[in-house]
This record gives sequence, C-alpha cells and structure tokens, in this order.
Amino acid sequence: MKDLEITVKNVKNGLLKDSDSILYGKIEDPIEFKDNLDDFKITDEHKHILEIFNGGRFGVIDIWDYEFMPTSQFRVIDSSYYEFGQILYEPLFIDYQTKNVVYSSQEYENVPDINLNLCDFLKFYVFGKDYLRLVNNDTNDDWYVFLKNNIFV
Repeated sequence: MKDLEITVKNVKNGLLKDSDSILYGKIEDPIEFKDNLDDFKITDEHKHILEIFNGGRFGVIDIWDYEFMPTSQFRVIDSSYYEFGQILYEPLFIDYQTKNVVYSSQEYENVPDINLNLCDFLKFYVFGKDYLRLVNNDTNDDWYVFLKNNIFV
C-alpha cells in the first residue's frame, strides 16, 4: 500500500505541472473516514484507497469519489457488487465477497475482462502498462503518454 501512496503522490505532482492534464487526469484529495461518513458500505481495502485519494479521472477510467458512489448504483444488478467507477463509460464494480474489481465490456471486443484485487487493478491498469489494453494499445492516448513521460510505465 505504501508503493501506491508514493505513486499517487508522484502522479498528482505530475498532473499539477501539466496545464493540459485536466483533459485526461485528475486525482481528488483523500478523505478521512469517521463513523458518520460510513453510511455506504464499501470494502476495507477500498476505504484505505480513499484515504490515499478520493477518486479521480485517469484517461478512460473514472473512479468515483465516496460522496458520489451512493448515487451511482443504478447499474448494479447483483447486490453482491457495488459500482465504484467506470471504464469507457461502462460500470466498474467491486465484489463484496471476493473484494475484487470486476469489469466486463459489453461494447468493446478488444477490451479485456478484469477480475483482480483493487491494489493490483490500480497498479496495473490505472497507473501501469496494462492501461494500454483498455485503449486498444493506442500509445498516443493522453493518459498513457502522461504515464510514459513521467516514467510510471
């Protein structure tokens, strides 16, 4: 988890240096959980992530901030999941039981299905080389170019 904290800090600093970054990336400030904030049930791992950053935009990936999550559950069809973001405007879920990120594209044939823990999803897809798999290996994608130019991939 410490590696993720360092990555988020470095990415956030990189985004602040680029005036065009608002077009492809933004990291929201972390939140501190208190008893009264814990109304919407999320996994403990997800809580820890929100204490590092409270959602954001990462190219084709959006991760909801905690305050928005309760209003974004209209695409959930199985109560063992909750929606915590989207990829290419399709819902991105966390499974309450396995604690894994679950994604399966209904629109795009070349986009891989995802089923892995949240930290690995962030490490490989949001901040890593597997992001390219989500954009059909488009090395000109703005988020990927940012990651590459800042030596995150």
